[in-house]
Order: sequence, then structure tokens, then C-alpha cells
Amino acid sequence: MKGKKHSKETKTKMSLCKKGEKAYNWTVKNVSYSTLHKWVNRWKLKPDGCENCGKVKNRMSWANIDHKYRRLLEDYIFLCPKCHGQYDKLNNLRKNHGE
Repeated sequence: MKGKKHSKETKTKMSLCKKGEKAYNWTVKNVSYSTLHKWVNRWKLKPDGCENCGKVKNRMSWANIDHKYRRLLEDYIFLCPKCHGQYDKLNNLRKNHGE
């Protein structure tokens, strides 16, 4: 498509394309871990820092609150690596790795 432009008709069809829950390939069950996190990353606004301690780190990540991995944006919090590890340990969601 490099150097080519869409016609008005094609642009109209593209704008009518269903997104999110109405898309033809939307699924709630059997969503992979990485796909779900990509979906959250796309649709949930990232806070400026960790939602627990407020610090800003390079490697922030989304943590699933109840670990049921559902398509609910409110079920994810943005945490720094330290808080994410503490959260998982506190809720027995992380292996102790020899501790």
C-alpha cells in the first residue's frame, strides 16, 4: 500500500468495522495471557507511576487483581516490579524460588 490511498468507499467501510466486543473474532474464553495483556495495554490508560507506591520505573507492568484473567479493564492495576512481586507473594501467586 506504500504510496497508495484508500477510496472514500473503502474508508467508509473501514470506519464501520466493528471493534471490541462486537468484532467477529472477539472471544471472552480461552484468551492467551499475552493477548489479554496486549488488550489491556491498548485500552486502559497507563497511570504516571505505580498504583501502589507511586514510583516511576522503566519496567512497569499490568497485574491482574484476582488472577482469573477476564476481559475486565478494572481488574488490572499498573505496578512497578517490586510491588508486583510483593502483591503476588502476598496472595500466594508466585513461586518462592528456593526461599
